[in-house]
Amino acid sequence: PHLKIPKSKLPNLGVRIFALFDKEARTILLDLGTRRKLDNSKAKQLLGWKPIDGKEGVISMARSMIEQGVVS
Repeated sequence: PHLKIPKSKLPNLGVRIFALFDKEARTILLDLGTRRKLDNSKAKQLLGWKPIDGKEGVISMARSMIEQGVVS
């Protein structure tokens, strides 16, 4: 079956309001609005690693979760 992945973003204020009612959402409040710069060039250079495309990775993860019965 063709499954759709949400593509919208929840504004920071919305996350803060949601966190008032959901304790698991509170865990991300410290990182909210933080931009992180990540660099995988060392892994590519030393290990010869070639990362897969982000979209391909998400699809692969979703298929794996369905196969494992984590989601249906």
